Amino acid sequence: MAVPVASPTTVPELEAEADDVIALRTPEGFRAVGPFYRRFDQVPTEAAVEYLEEAATPD
Repeated sequence: MAVPVASPTTVPELEAEADDVIALRTPEGFRAVGPFYRRFDQVPTEAAVEYLEEAATPD
């Protein structure tokens, strides 16, 4: 798994689940990803459901 930013306390938990974890930044006091992006719009529920359904559909 690769992410631009992650909680330093969560990375070890992810490492237990994933083959490899790469987080470019793990700032102390991390609370949310939003402040690390210039633009971090909310995804409408309908779009999220559509993305999940597409991902679950076999090729």
